[in-house]
Amino acid sequence: MEPLDFLKSPDFQLLIGTDTLTINAPSQLAALELADVEGERLAHAIAALNFRACKIVWKGAIRPLKILASMADDDSEVKPNSPLVQPTIFGHPGFGFDAADLKLLERLCNSSKPMSLVGMIGVNEDMQRWVNQGLVNMLQRPYNLAIQLDVKQFWQETNLNELKDLLTQQNSVDLNEYRATLPYAAAIFSSTFELVEFSLIPNEPKLPMRLVTIHNYEPITNSLTAWV
Repeated sequence: MEPLDFLKSPDFQLLIGTDTLTINAPSQLAALELADVEGERLAHAIAALNFRACKIVWKGAIRPLKILASMADDDSEVKPNSPLVQPTIFGHPGFGFDAADLKLLERLCNSSKPMSLVGMIGVNEDMQRWVNQGLVNMLQRPYNLAIQLDVKQFWQETNLNELKDLLTQQNSVDLNEYRATLPYAAAIFSSTFELVEFSLIPNEPKLPMRLVTIHNYEPITNSLTAWV
């Protein structure tokens, strides 16, 4: 089952918070039907995405419907009364996402490799917007700092511009054994860069971003120089 594939209808809007998913339904009837027909699948989906709960709201709703991850059946890894699962992806909450956006976030959530979504254009174009736990571990920095890092400081400018130009042309680029920096040391990396579109601003066109998967990195001892 693809998590949340039943919410591909444009009539539903998805909003993601730190540990709760909110679904804006087109009407109270649609909200009740969603909870009744898809409640169990939704519980499994939010558990798979490491959310604690899902709220289903509609225009004028006074008491939104609520579905808990702990409501998934017994073969789910999430059990009733289990402690809150710490989120494994971090970013700027409160924006509206569609199914394609959520699948990108799911890739970050499920990956054991360091991954991030990084801007490509506009203000703060090279800022990391979403990161997973592997990326936080690699940086050795808190997630709230990791999602504000401008990666330009870790690259030689000409090399970063060449990568972005190539990515725009090819949509996917593999770089092996290139040199850049971590916050604490220079390192050798092997990574895949993918050009994707992602919703950063509600009700606005999606923005091009690069999805970065770091397959391997090796810090260079006693070195803070990115390029030689």
